[in-house]
Amino acid sequence: LFQGAVDEPINQLTETGKAQAQRAAEALFVQLESKIRAGEELVIITSPLSRAKDTARAFIDLVRRKTGRGIELKIEPLAAEINFGIWDNKTTGVPTPEQEALGVKQISSEQIVLAEEKYRKGRDAAIRPQGGESYIDLIIRAKELFTEFNRLYAGKTIVVFSHGTQIGAMKALLVDDALLDESGQID
Repeated sequence: LFQGAVDEPINQLTETGKAQAQRAAEALFVQLESKIRAGEELVIITSPLSRAKDTARAFIDLVRRKTGRGIELKIEPLAAEINFGIWDNKTTGVPTPEQEALGVKQISSEQIVLAEEKYRKGRDAAIRPQGGESYIDLIIRAKELFTEFNRLYAGKTIVVFSHGTQIGAMKALLVDDALLDESGQID
């Protein structure tokens, strides 16, 4: 299933997803507890998509319950998942009965070659579905996101709640030391 930059019923957290969000919130709290209790400002950024916002809220609610401290949630469109355009919420295989009940359809036969063979298996970063983004477009957007972080939140701890493909793009940028300036910011 190509679950991209869409916010439909199929894209919401399931009960399993909610439980995973709670476990992730607990793990993140352990990592950041000393900073939180010391009163350090945390910047919590989320994608505008509900599944990321709900995961971020699980962390914010946990911080409030454990410390009484409220943290503002900042919604950032640049943190959204890749836009798969005409592939969004479609599958290259035959939809399962559960997927069919949620309105999932199969990608058209002419698009399956692009989606499955070139994008997924061939990892062609230039493939851009009609109405969507290529992985290269996403990396450019991730760099714009880092530029915003540097401009608005230099020196602060930033926690980003986003999506798999977007996080992959951010990691691709972060592992290239040539992109970092002397202060460690994305250049």
